[in-house]
This record gives sequence, structure tokens and C-alpha cells, in this order.
Amino acid sequence: KPGTRFRDVLWKSDRDKILRKFSNEGYPYIQVRPEFNIDRENKFVDISYDIAPGLFCYFGEVSIAQHERTPGTVIRKQLAFKKGNIFKQNLIERSQLQVYQLGFFQSVSIKAMMNEPEKHAIPIQILVKEAPRLTMKFGVGYGIEENIRIYTDILHLGLFGGARRVNLFVKHSKLEPYNVNLKFIQPAALTPRTTLVLNSFVKRED
Repeated sequence: KPGTRFRDVLWKSDRDKILRKFSNEGYPYIQVRPEFNIDRENKFVDISYDIAPGLFCYFGEVSIAQHERTPGTVIRKQLAFKKGNIFKQNLIERSQLQVYQLGFFQSVSIKAMMNEPEKHAIPIQILVKEAPRLTMKFGVGYGIEENIRIYTDILHLGLFGGARRVNLFVKHSKLEPYNVNLKFIQPAALTPRTTLVLNSFVKRED
């Protein structure tokens, strides 16, 4: 604000806020150029921003790469935008989080392909790296109270197709003669950000 100490980090933060505001309102090609007028005698710096918003844009075609087992329809249901919607950068970030929360991928990247020349309809590329369909963990240990303890943890992705997964945990020790826990997990049950979990278990503790 006027009268506060000049610091590079502050005007850069303001510039980034301007960029983000416009990119979330359909202007991904926005360019902001700051200009400084330095008054050395009075120790003031006047700042003006030259803003070139560029084209007003929409989401274009959506392509998905490297999804061998996960149906593309499952991924598309997690997107916060559709082709023809006004382009908003925050919707890309939200979509990336929602796709990752399916629990099927080691990594998810969603990028706007803003290549030259500028286009009103911006193609979107989704690149995913799928996690192993079946994973199993097995452990053996010893403790003064538990004595020998053994456990196994099995996770299966894509049960009966779709985004469902099942998790089985089994443990045995002196304190827990048996502990069997079975979870059925349905991501995006009602909305892209909700998960339904059915949990059945049997356990004994001594």
C-alpha cells in the first residue's frame, strides 16, 4: 500500500494476484508488466501495471494419456470443467486434486496446452501414472508385550471395474489373537469429492 516500505516480494505478489485473477476469469494469456518511477529525493517509487489480458478463452478438447486400466469415463467424471466452459485455472487445479483422490494413480498432471498461436479454445492434456492394481505388505516383529506379531495388508484397485477398491488387513499377536479388517471403498460416490466406505471387522484383544 502507499506509504509502506518498498520490497520486491510485495509488488511481485500483487502482480501474481492480478495474473491469477484474470486467468480465473477466462484470460489465460494475460501479461502484466510493472513500470517503476523512482523519486530518489523523496524516496518514493511509483508503480504502474500495464495489463494486456489477451484472448477470452474456453476449455477445448480434453485428452487423457497413459491410462491403461482406468476407464477414461472415470477420470472425466472427476473434472470440474467441460469442453466449452469459460477457462479458469483454478478449475484445472481442482480437477487435478479430484482425479488424484480416486486413489488409482501415483501422479496426476493436468495442463492447458497454450501453444502459439493463441486460440480461444484451449486443449487440455491429462497425464496420469497408474498405481499397481494389486499391492501387498507383509510384516513380522517381536515386542515384550505382544511377543511375535504378524500382519498383512492387501489393497486391490478397480474391483469389478470402475473406481472401486478393497482393502484387507489381518494381524495376529499375543495381545490381538486376531484382527481382521475389510474395507470396501467407493471414491466419488455422490460428488467428485466424497467417498463411501463400508468397513467390516472382527477383532479380539487380550
